[in-house]
Amino acid sequence: MGIASPVTKYAFQPLNPKQIPEMVKKAFYIAGSGRPGPVLIDIPKDIQTGEAEMEFPEAIRIRGYALSRRRSKERVYSTRPIHWLSARSECTDILRQTG
Repeated sequence: MGIASPVTKYAFQPLNPKQIPEMVKKAFYIAGSGRPGPVLIDIPKDIQTGEAEMEFPEAIRIRGYALSRRRSKERVYSTRPIHWLSARSECTDILRQTG
């Protein structure tokens, strides 16, 4: 995780599958706040294969970040991975759930 510090705004690593929805929501907020930039979510293999109910929180708290109500229009840049997996509808669903 430390190796990502020079090239990302923030890096997350969930310890269990239930943490993934909250971390995704936080990552999108951090990536789009202030000067936009990349955020890393490093999901270990054992967490990837685990199962959990995906419930995205309505509100989030991030230590060191003041959450403002004013948000710019967010953009998600994804080309080949989504295209190769034919997962456009799944990606759109996740984006709608995360706000």
